[in-house]
Amino acid sequence: KPVFRADLEGQARGMFCNMGTCGECFVTVDVPGRTARRLRACLVPVEPGMEVRRG
Repeated sequence: KPVFRADLEGQARGMFCNMGTCGECFVTVDVPGRTARRLRACLVPVEPGMEVRRG
């Protein structure tokens, strides 16, 4: 079984789907003046001023 990465708990995970269906790429995104949100990294373009954190 191929393992490409581990989650925050150390469990083996595969590759990301890169199309928004798996939910494995969630990140927390803070943008000044807005509420922080959990978003799928594969679907949200990075913008100036964004702070992106894992999980």
